[in-house]
Amino acid sequence: MPHLEALLLIFQNPATVWSVEDLAGRIYVGNVQAAAVLDDLTRRQLVTRVEQSPPKYQFIARSP
Repeated sequence: MPHLEALLLIFQNPATVWSVEDLAGRIYVGNVQAAAVLDDLTRRQLVTRVEQSPPKYQFIARSP
């Protein structure tokens, strides 16, 4: 369920750049679980890592 919550939140706020901590606080999970969710969504090309250290993520549409 956290994957869906994260994806919907990120999709609804495409201009927002999300840190692991920001997302964890919004979907009520720990930082470790939020990082795993973001890694999974990145691997599936549903979100993009826009900064490496610390990692930050954002929704970027692959097509208009």
